[in-house]
Amino acid sequence: MRVALVCAVVSWVITQVADVLESVLLLPEWFTTAIVAALFLGFPVALIISWAYELTPEGMIPTAEIDATDSVIHKTGKRLDIVTIGAVCVAVVLMFFRPYIVPEGPSEKTSLPENSRVAELIAEAS
Repeated sequence: MRVALVCAVVSWVITQVADVLESVLLLPEWFTTAIVAALFLGFPVALIISWAYELTPEGMIPTAEIDATDSVIHKTGKRLDIVTIGAVCVAVVLMFFRPYIVPEGPSEKTSLPENSRVAELIAEAS
């Protein structure tokens, strides 16, 4: 359950960051869609891996091979809780500061000088 929650929260944060990057870096429109598709495909894989394996200091070991007394599930669970709380905090910060990060587009105050080459090209094109 914790892994599903961590995956969902981290996926949401990644999606928000991808959306901001698409706007700021003028990336193609399919950029965020590709990120969301990759996250949807990776979600069940992460759940299956978390069910079949346990993360230990020695690495990933199949759950069936670990004795219940040697399990480190509680330590790993606490770490996942910390990751979830951190990701939620990042998500909240992104949600509140997004208007300051993502430009809304050119304002009316922004104009090209009458004698600039760009203004001439735009006038010729229209």
